[in-house]
Amino acid sequence: MKKRDFIVVFSSLKAGKHVFEYSLDATFFAQFANPETEGFQKAEIILEFVKTNLTMEMNFTFSGLLSTNDDDSGEHFELPTHNAFRVVVKFGEAFDDTDPEILVLPQGEYELDVSQYLYELAVLSIPLRKSKNEIKN
Repeated sequence: MKKRDFIVVFSSLKAGKHVFEYSLDATFFAQFANPETEGFQKAEIILEFVKTNLTMEMNFTFSGLLSTNDDDSGEHFELPTHNAFRVVVKFGEAFDDTDPEILVLPQGEYELDVSQYLYELAVLSIPLRKSKNEIKN
């Protein structure tokens, strides 16, 4: 995938709900150089983008399959991962992403690169403890 594939040009979108689907592969995760994400066999993200006159809302839903080792036995297995989060996008004088749930873009911006959000959603879906036994329960 190209960097441009992760740019949402919201200025051309009408008010309302828009759905974007992303399939992430090893090439996507390689650009972040994090050994934790190297095992993702497949990862699907649905972005529900809701645009209003004053704000926008991004609802991300993640589903992935991580090839990893069991922390207890060291045995290799496939770990299903899931995650979701919401970000409200507002406009202000300067860029501000200090609040993880609110993104402030400078007035006049017309597009948004969501690749960092996709990556963070994948990373946050990986449990601290990876165990085959917990999948069965």
